[in-house]
Amino acid sequence: MPSHYRYKETKTALDQQIAKLSEHLLALDYKTAESLGFYQQADDLVAERAAVESELSSKSAGPSMPKLGDLRRRIGAEFDLLGEVMSSGTLEERRELISCYIHKIKADPDQQVVHIGLYPTLLS
Repeated sequence: MPSHYRYKETKTALDQQIAKLSEHLLALDYKTAESLGFYQQADDLVAERAAVESELSSKSAGPSMPKLGDLRRRIGAEFDLLGEVMSSGTLEERRELISCYIHKIKADPDQQVVHIGLYPTLLS
């Protein structure tokens, strides 16, 4: 079953085809356009677009997000395990984990000062 995103892509492609066909219909006289099958093609495209539009309206945009309070509790529980994770990880794993929180490090050797900038807190 195609995803919501795939239906939107299909609808966009159909809209482009309909627009291009409309230009052709405007440029041609009725008999020529009809003999080339442009009117039938337009009917088919409009019907297909209506079906896609119907499918899109019946689909949800995606999975629902958990409530903010639940998300904060889950994240808090994970942070409670941080000490355990740090003590059981290898040196490389600990470095990688810590690097997820550090935005930048600025060292000033003249003043012998190091500033460590962290990423903004999650859901603060």
